[in-house]
Amino acid sequence: MDKRIDSSAEKLALLFSDESDVPTRFRSKKDEKGKINLNSMIEHRFKENTNSWKTFIEVILSKVEEEQAWRFISLNPKIEEGIESVTNCQDFLDFTDFAIMRRDMENCGNNETGNLAMLYSAFQRKIEIKLERRSL
Repeated sequence: MDKRIDSSAEKLALLFSDESDVPTRFRSKKDEKGKINLNSMIEHRFKENTNSWKTFIEVILSKVEEEQAWRFISLNPKIEEGIESVTNCQDFLDFTDFAIMRRDMENCGNNETGNLAMLYSAFQRKIEIKLERRSL
């Protein structure tokens, strides 16, 4: 499970980072043969960002049923037949409940609040895209 968490944390860090905060080794389309400076400021910031996502993923997994938690983490919402709007999607409603619980009731930290907001918005957008595709 740790490898899946690590991999997902890195993917989320890449997805939600400004390009200037992404190490060159992830931006390069071709194999780099040069030496990677893991002590550079960009590498350090990226590692901190990845660790923040890893901690957040662990929180989600501890509070949400595993299968649904991974749908949230991987931005892969389950949309049942007949659903025509985001507000009728059970995954969206459950994610909303989780977000409110963490932010308002459990008073999560600033890093988690930021990660939660970014993931929540992206999850909502994925649902909207899937619904748009269905209606075509």
